[in-house]
Amino acid sequence: MGWFSPKSNEILLLRQDVDTLKREVRNLQLDWTDYEQRLRRRVASLSRQTERLAELEVPGNEDALAGGGNGQANTALTGPAGSSLTLRQQKLQAQILDRRARLTRKEE
Repeated sequence: MGWFSPKSNEILLLRQDVDTLKREVRNLQLDWTDYEQRLRRRVASLSRQTERLAELEVPGNEDALAGGGNGQANTALTGPAGSSLTLRQQKLQAQILDRRARLTRKEE
């Protein structure tokens, strides 16, 4: 039986290595599952936010937001959909810009 002991030690070491690797893989799977759930929640949140922003956009209101028809586009209001202004604030901003545009036209 003396010739089995070195091999059985090697087998025990290999089994320990395999067990260690199994634990590491299991931990990695748990980590990835956690990250995947976080990512899904974040994507769902962004999707809901995009839908809310799309609902705020009023069709036919592009002329009022474009700068009063003087050919100058209001980049603050026609810019990215992620504007931090509410719809009411955007309307007030458009009115302010219209007044400024009228004043600059009168001065010219």
